[in-house]
Amino acid sequence: MTQCAAAGKINASVGGSKTYHYKPISTDDLALAVQTALTNFGDVKGQNYLVNGEHEHTLNEILHLLESAVGKGTGQTSLSKSFLRLNLSDFVEEFFTGITHDKNFRNFAEYFDTHKPNLLEGSTDFFQKHGLKHTKDLSDSYKGVNIHEEDLVFPIFSNYKMTSLD
Repeated sequence: MTQCAAAGKINASVGGSKTYHYKPISTDDLALAVQTALTNFGDVKGQNYLVNGEHEHTLNEILHLLESAVGKGTGQTSLSKSFLRLNLSDFVEEFFTGITHDKNFRNFAEYFDTHKPNLLEGSTDFFQKHGLKHTKDLSDSYKGVNIHEEDLVFPIFSNYKMTSLD
């Protein structure tokens, strides 16, 4: 999404998603959960936990955070329905590299917006179970962060793709 915000265009199903609320976790909090799990391996072995962030965000809200981080104003990324339409040159790139990641992300966002699955139901929250406190919210992760063009590989370039996953 960061690369799309920097490039100024994103599929409308992803960037315009305002229905489903995700609870993304910061890397600091994820590291804390992993450290706690490894330290208490006997207690967590064979158990299933949910590891979420503390606050909810839509994909549209996350896009706005990323726009700020790449130096753009809120809402400057164009939402395109035809973002995945293939031009003649794209057929060559599709053959060698693929656009599976973009399609999967679009399908993922559309599924969650349409079906609104409750992933929390019947699950044990790792942070609650182990008495942990979140240290960082997603919006805090991007405050004061300036992502520069040279830090990114834009989605329009083939090396943005990971052929091993296509």
